[in-house]
Amino acid sequence: MVPARYHQHPAAAAAAAAAGRLLISGVGRTAEFLELAHRAGVPTILAPQVTLGRNALSTRGNAAEAAAWVRSNNVGSLIVVTSYYHMPRALAELRQTLPGVVLHRVPVVSGPKSSSNRIELRLLAAEYTKFLAVELGLSRFGNLNDPADGNGQFTSSGTSVGDLGKTE
Repeated sequence: MVPARYHQHPAAAAAAAAAGRLLISGVGRTAEFLELAHRAGVPTILAPQVTLGRNALSTRGNAAEAAAWVRSNNVGSLIVVTSYYHMPRALAELRQTLPGVVLHRVPVVSGPKSSSNRIELRLLAAEYTKFLAVELGLSRFGNLNDPADGNGQFTSSGTSVGDLGKTE
C-alpha cells in the first residue's frame, strides 16, 4: 500500500512491478494515472494494474480503503510502502482492518536528513503519539469526515498496496 505522496518513489514502482496490482490510496480527485506515472518514471503499460483510491483522508481511511480493495480483489498479502516514521502506525491500522493478510513493509527514507534534529524529533514524537492512539483503539474517533473510514465501500484514494498473491 503506498500513500499518494509516495507514488513517485522507486519503491512504489518496484512494488507495482513485483505485485502485479497496486492500490494508491488517498489520491486527489483530479489525479490521473498517466500523469502520476510520467512524474514517477513508471511505464504507462502498468495502468491496468493500478487502482487510484480517491476517498481516504487519513491513515485510518487509507486502511479502510485498502481493506475494501483487498476484499474485492481476494488478496492475501500486501507490500506496504510509506515513510519510515509513519510505517508503524500504518501497519497498526492495516492489521486492525486486515486480520489474516500478510503485510510486507517497504519504509521510505526520502531526501536528505533534516538539518535540525529537533524537527525530526518532533515528527517522531507526534507519530509515536498517534501510533499509541491506534494501539489503544482511539483512532476511530479521529477524522470523522473521512469518507473511506468505516463505510466498507471501495471506490478508488495515498497509501499504495501491492498484491503479492491472491488467496485461494
